Amino acid sequence: FALYAVAGLAGIAYGRCTEQPVTSNVLAMFPKGDGLASLLRLLLSVVLLLSLPLICLPCRNMIHQLLHGCRLWCCSPVRSALSRHSPLLG
Repeated sequence: FALYAVAGLAGIAYGRCTEQPVTSNVLAMFPKGDGLASLLRLLLSVVLLLSLPLICLPCRNMIHQLLHGCRLWCCSPVRSALSRHSPLLG
């Protein structure tokens, strides 16, 4: 939480110090030749590229489970234990 608070306060301080209004894309406000802004754009691209599998893998698993059914759940000891106590799962 503290890291997000510091980043937010730094953004507010930066927005108040600039002469131009802050747009929705903060990285577009920096000049094209700025080395730090280019590094930040590169790092943002890497983060987005590496987070894509974290988003796609659960979606792929859920689609596979919907299309092929969950064979592990049908034979699992958890389901058999739950079915003894619940008539809906039997």
